[in-house]
Amino acid sequence: MATPPTGRPDGQPTKYKPEYCQQLIAHMAKGFSFESFAADCRVSFETLYEWARVHPEFSEAKKQGKSLELKMWESMATAGSAGKIKNFNSTAMIFSMKNKFPKLYRDQIKLDATIEIEGLAVLSEEDKISLIQKVLENKLKKTNKDSSDDGK
Repeated sequence: MATPPTGRPDGQPTKYKPEYCQQLIAHMAKGFSFESFAADCRVSFETLYEWARVHPEFSEAKKQGKSLELKMWESMATAGSAGKIKNFNSTAMIFSMKNKFPKLYRDQIKLDATIEIEGLAVLSEEDKISLIQKVLENKLKKTNKDSSDDGK
């Protein structure tokens, strides 16, 4: 008897199960990452990413899970800063939050620069790029110095 088509070009059946949606939400509500759910399903990260692309309900579960993951981490940070967690390491918490949720917590560096260079037409493309990089590096150094001066 022939195996029914799965819609996959290699003919291999998918390991995806609809119940993974609720399992993923529960997993992430505990503060675990989307990627660590791969261990529960015994699949690779890439397989999870594929499921999120192919199955709209799994993609929605991932989004719901991400907000629950954030809530758990913020709750832990709040409890830790209030002294409710023994040996709470605020530095580790800050590092984790910046890396787990970069759009919300990563330090932002805004750099505004106006560059006016006379005689630019006689420079090679390589020289133009090098010159612009040096100007930006100097601007960044000045911005960093100003920021460190503010902390004094």
